[in-house]
Amino acid sequence: IWTETLTPEKLARYRILVLFDAKIITDGQAALLRKWVNNGGVLIANGTTSLFTQGTVPRKNYLLAGLFGLDYLGNVGVNDPERIDTYGIKRGQASVKAVSGLAPENFRPFVHRAVKPVKSLGLYKVTEKAAAFLPRIVPGTVCEYDMPLGYSKVKPASAQVLASFSNGDPALTLNRVSKGLCYFWTPNFPALSHTSSEWEMSPNGYDFWMNVRELLEAMVRGGLAHQGGKLPVEVTGISKEVEVTVRQQPEQNRWMIHLLDYDTKSNGVKGGALTVPTHAGKKVKRIFYPDTSTELKLTTVEN
Repeated sequence: IWTETLTPEKLARYRILVLFDAKIITDGQAALLRKWVNNGGVLIANGTTSLFTQGTVPRKNYLLAGLFGLDYLGNVGVNDPERIDTYGIKRGQASVKAVSGLAPENFRPFVHRAVKPVKSLGLYKVTEKAAAFLPRIVPGTVCEYDMPLGYSKVKPASAQVLASFSNGDPALTLNRVSKGLCYFWTPNFPALSHTSSEWEMSPNGYDFWMNVRELLEAMVRGGLAHQGGKLPVEVTGISKEVEVTVRQQPEQNRWMIHLLDYDTKSNGVKGGALTVPTHAGKKVKRIFYPDTSTELKLTTVEN
């Protein structure tokens, strides 16, 4: 959803909202988000979300600081050129080294994704108390981030710290807001990727910073668990190059689950297990390939 097109009706369709790099949030949009989270929504936001006015002027604090349960203290980055091997691309110019800071000219260049930095990478670690809110993440798990791109130094108020940098600064927090939750990831760009797939037309498969994909998945699972919900479909036993798309077709009383393999070297998606939780009062009658009507084996276990 585009932030500019948010409405209560659109938000009500979703249990979890990932709001990354939404630097500019208006008062009206903030009011919608607060109401949605208070009513039970789970918000996942990051470093600069709601930190700027519509005139791209930095605020002294997040407009959504109450939801995040913390206060903004400043931006932390790396300015020593000898410690930076993260590069950006400006249109019509050669590659340039990344520059820390929140001035627009610093974050406008596209980050060069073809090469993973070495000197620029920093680490943060999941705390011992995070297990209850980050399913499948082991306490002590180490994650990577890009130091020159920076992170927000924050002071938790009601928020609980789930991951920290080596200097003790929070890297991931969780705040309870009435019926809802808010996860806040302090890196400005926590999920940038490097090596792309070999798919010729659209490289949708990216290899992300270490444990970042897993950490985001854990937040989604933690949010669903808080609400007593489940993923609509879960596929296991397949490679991370496989994209899973789910579409409902109410008029046909069916769902379509599409697996798209971006690995050009593989020979089909094989060996995967598909789990589809049923809704109250309903059951799955058949699973089949729509093009050939070939039936797949169906086993029912605890709905």
